[in-house]
Amino acid sequence: MRTVFSLILFSLTVAVISSQQGCSRCSPNKWALCDGSVDSSGCTCPVTVSENFTVQVKCGETALTPKCFMMKTEMYRTRAGLSTRRKPGEHAIIDNDGIYDPMCELSGIFKAKQCNNSQECWCVNTAGVRRTDKKDQSITCGELVGTWWVRIDLKHEPLGNISQSALFEAIRTKLMKRYGVIPASIDKIMSEEENVVTIDLYQNNTSSPPDLATVAYYMEKDVKNSSLFAYDKNLNLAVGTTPVLVKDILIYFVDEKPPEFTMKRLTGGIIAVIVVVVVGVLAAIVVLIVTRKKSQKKRGEGKEMDEMQKQQLTA
Repeated sequence: MRTVFSLILFSLTVAVISSQQGCSRCSPNKWALCDGSVDSSGCTCPVTVSENFTVQVKCGETALTPKCFMMKTEMYRTRAGLSTRRKPGEHAIIDNDGIYDPMCELSGIFKAKQCNNSQECWCVNTAGVRRTDKKDQSITCGELVGTWWVRIDLKHEPLGNISQSALFEAIRTKLMKRYGVIPASIDKIMSEEENVVTIDLYQNNTSSPPDLATVAYYMEKDVKNSSLFAYDKNLNLAVGTTPVLVKDILIYFVDEKPPEFTMKRLTGGIIAVIVVVVVGVLAAIVVLIVTRKKSQKKRGEGKEMDEMQKQQLTA
């Protein structure tokens, strides 16, 4: 009897030690500082998101930290001289809407109104992407408009002997195991351009799935070699033992309501997108892709960034 009791006690001790060791570092957030303790909600660790603001974040394997907190942390670390961001080349295009210091709710979602610590403000969607003109601080944003559809284009090296179906399944598995995406949120994975895989994700509100804008943000960082994970910092996409090199990523966001830009301040291409969004979302994606291709033909190099539906952050 004493032997059995000792074995049970030993097992419990090992379990506690294992849990504490597992919480010694926050797997999905490389900037969180953990002390090894575990509470009733599991492994949670503090992360400093601004000079006077620290939040507790969940640290399970696929418990991604909300995009707003991650953006705010990155901006804080840049100001504090803690960033390891590489300096962009002389021909780099800065997306000032994508890189800003956001205001977040305590839950980690974006506040509808953003000002980037300036006198100029605008309204964003749940992905943190601007959907109105920039105005002064008197702008009223009302509700936070939801992003319900996220489209991700992954540009990869030629596959060689790898079949597309095998690649699609490898991507599906990566979405679920690395980023915690539930199967119900994965609408389709397809390829309509050579060496480009398109992933359509729908925000599913019937359970507790991860925020898809956060998933896209983490994936973008992985592709650009600026991973937010503490461990396993590479995307490591492979089919069997054959690696698949992903060269670039483009992300499109489609909201529950059309954007509210003033027509006179937009280019013809962007106006066309707004009009088509009202008619149908599928057509909007087509217009975005066609517009991008035409722009590439005219200018040879460079990409036209649609500030409403597409966000490609520099990393």
